Amino acid sequence: MIPEKPESLIKGVEHVAIATTDPQNLADWYIQHLNFVLLLDTGTTVYIKSPNSVILEFVKADNVPARSQIRDAGLRHIAFAV
Repeated sequence: MIPEKPESLIKGVEHVAIATTDPQNLADWYIQHLNFVLLLDTGTTVYIKSPNSVILEFVKADNVPARSQIRDAGLRHIAFAV
């Protein structure tokens, strides 16, 4: 018999943070094409929220690799269920 596991403390993902060279431009794309709304823009960090509560944080990148590859460390994509 498999012992019961205690309930997880994690209820879901609160938000995803992504470093980008242009946080405002990236946020604008999500706002225009996917109906996200602006929550906060500090000038270097932008928070946006989808109609169903997905929150994305776009942070101004300090540096950008000369040429990143698909297998380099870091986030590759976010897949939204539609």
